Amino acid sequence: MTLPIRHIMALQVGDVLELPFSAIDAVTIETMDGRRVARARLGQNRGMRALKVLEADSFRAANAVHQRPAPVEEPAATPDLRAAS
Repeated sequence: MTLPIRHIMALQVGDVLELPFSAIDAVTIETMDGRRVARARLGQNRGMRALKVLEADSFRAANAVHQRPAPVEEPAATPDLRAAS
């Protein structure tokens, strides 16, 4: 089953997604262009439906490509000790 994120975000309490039994063990998380970023398994967490990501390294690597590097901080100004005398 392919479901765009906008449809997932629009799901309401009581909506039903009929999944084939084989989907329990084989969920693939993909980007909008179809590139696979992670493999997951359907499950439950505290009574709620959940996805357990099985290939966390693949997911982090794909996510890191889209992150900006952290800004470089300017060094703190050193007070002029001569002016205090």
